[in-house]
Amino acid sequence: MKRMASGQNKFPKHLANEVIEHWEHIVSGEYVTPPCPSISQLREILEVAYLAACAPEEGRFPSFNLVVVPTASLDDQNIGMTVYRLSEPRRLSVAELRRLAPATDLKKSAVLIGWDEDGVVVAGISDLGTSWHRARMGLSYSYSVPSALIIQIDRPGRLKVYQGPYAVAGLVDGDLVASRIELSLFMHSTIRSGFDRLVEEFSVPQYEHPKDFEGFWWIAFYNIFASITNTISASGHGGTLIVAADEHVPNSSDLRIKYPVESMELRSAFIDFINARNVTADCWTRIELGHDDVEQDFRAELALLDATNRLVEAIRLIAQFAGCDGAILITSDLRVIGFGVEIRSELAAECIVEEVTSDYGEEGEICDIEQFGMRHRSAIKLSSRVPGVCVLAVSQDGPISGVWSKEGKVLIKKGANLPNMNLPFS
Repeated sequence: MKRMASGQNKFPKHLANEVIEHWEHIVSGEYVTPPCPSISQLREILEVAYLAACAPEEGRFPSFNLVVVPTASLDDQNIGMTVYRLSEPRRLSVAELRRLAPATDLKKSAVLIGWDEDGVVVAGISDLGTSWHRARMGLSYSYSVPSALIIQIDRPGRLKVYQGPYAVAGLVDGDLVASRIELSLFMHSTIRSGFDRLVEEFSVPQYEHPKDFEGFWWIAFYNIFASITNTISASGHGGTLIVAADEHVPNSSDLRIKYPVESMELRSAFIDFINARNVTADCWTRIELGHDDVEQDFRAELALLDATNRLVEAIRLIAQFAGCDGAILITSDLRVIGFGVEIRSELAAECIVEEVTSDYGEEGEICDIEQFGMRHRSAIKLSSRVPGVCVLAVSQDGPISGVWSKEGKVLIKKGANLPNMNLPFS
């Protein structure tokens, strides 16, 4: 999502207008757009959610999802989610949302809101499962999410509106943010050499077309770095991931590694995942060609499931290393060097630091390093000294910044979006 130019603060009513304006134009073709409540009802829902998120309960601000559907559809067995329906619907209110929010999990469930011509009610709790959350973070490639209006409120002042899996618009700290594809490309030059080395250890499918498996290989590789960073972001404590091209691993004058590990587990897990996926894809392709072997297909699916679980658990553990004071250091070919890393670099003499404001380019505006916090300043100093390094700095409240060097300058991209490249609109 991209922040829209604004001369004044925006409120939920402005977000409602933005959603209604774009609701029918998210996806074209044979896609069926799910129902959306009237503008007045949507404003009511967003305003109540906005206020509920700003009202702490026992010192903690609530975070929650809302799934908004026509009341008549609640009896549909194919609604796309498990519904725990209240025997008697309740009037939508700030107090009601505050009471129900602790019964939900931002990663998997939601307060269910129903609407019809008589008004808006709280209808129950819906279980969305964790697959969509995991897929958006880059931890999965299959997901299930109901075709409905979904509102996510993860902290006070931040609302995101989805149409099923597709982001529509959001309201972040008084600014409207519009939906658009954003693929942060600043990691590309750093991680490409690592990818080229890993490809040498991949099996090559015999039946699947190269454009299919080669495209997936790169997406899956990019998603390793994205999912580690997104998992750190979701943890709530922030952290730093240093990704170094193999030939540019910083030395002891720039970094002090408190906990060196020199682990190949992530690298091995990723290679096994890709190879298991290749075998399974070949089985699917053979089925399409009429050469079915049920026993072989079954074994391939089980092997892929095991490999996927191993990779996900490796990613989650590495992201947890950010809980220690200091950064995580990983190479572009997925070797984990260590964590609890202290950045010792000083800013290179006459270094130019620019903040990138464009969506895809690397043109920026010269800025003062002192405007950033300590985590970002350390990342800038390291990048000024070591070429071939990309630093992903995650603030405690979640936003991600990318820091890298190019042609003698250090570039910083604040508010970087690192989506699963299979779900660019997520």
